[in-house]
Amino acid sequence: MFVQHVNSNIEGIPISLSSDLKPNAFVGVCSKMHIHDDVEILVGYSGVLEIRFEKDSMDIEEGDVVIINRRVPHATDYKVPYTSTILLQFRVEKLRYGEFENMNKYLALMLCSGEREYYYFKKGDIRASEIASVINKMYDENTARERNYEMYVRGYVDILLGTLYRHEILNDISEHYDRDSVRKVWPAIEYIGENYNRDISIEQLASLLKLNSEYFCRLFKRATGVTAVEYINHVRIFKAEKLLTETKDSVLEIAMDVGFSTASYFNLVFKRYRGITPSEYRRCLQG
Repeated sequence: MFVQHVNSNIEGIPISLSSDLKPNAFVGVCSKMHIHDDVEILVGYSGVLEIRFEKDSMDIEEGDVVIINRRVPHATDYKVPYTSTILLQFRVEKLRYGEFENMNKYLALMLCSGEREYYYFKKGDIRASEIASVINKMYDENTARERNYEMYVRGYVDILLGTLYRHEILNDISEHYDRDSVRKVWPAIEYIGENYNRDISIEQLASLLKLNSEYFCRLFKRATGVTAVEYINHVRIFKAEKLLTETKDSVLEIAMDVGFSTASYFNLVFKRYRGITPSEYRRCLQG
């Protein structure tokens, strides 16, 4: 298992756009189980690519589209010779930087993610057709690289985001948080980011802003769309994922390291957020 760090490969546009369209008779592992902070979209071009998740898998063929949300473990295998796909990876906060100004990684991850771990649209589904059409045009422009191709690619990126919002595949952040309120609660958000591994009370956070606890809770929910407790747990689970992935520490040790009082409560919260226990998550990533 590995953590993939995605780098932009189109000048001036923070996306990674790639493919394996060259004829190749190889059958077997395409990518081992991995995670990354980017949304990933796969468009089937030929053959059959199997995508494996923690508890599920599917085959993607010509015209099919799979959208994988951020921090979702997955692996891919070529099932037949001459399998090829087009792959797009991106982070919404990098594409729409102005809307995410002064927003940290944890809040951006929470606000931008969709409701599900992945979306699977078969060829013929209007959503598959719309998404595949836009990504194919992006790929063609980037391959031909004619004059001002970057402007065309950037335009298609905006169309793609609009399509993903329209079909409620990704969250439109304008509907989930209030920018002015985020600024007001920012000291509390920073405090959580720096002290997630300690005991944090609502009273502590409210006192940072010189507010009473009841008003602080309402303001934080208006700012982020979640309660302060939910946000604290979100940060802790993100940190726990990293430790489960990159260390051999026990589940109890990780629970303590990220601020949970007991392993049982850590298991409960982790499963609520990820659908499986920390031990199951680690076993999945280890293959």
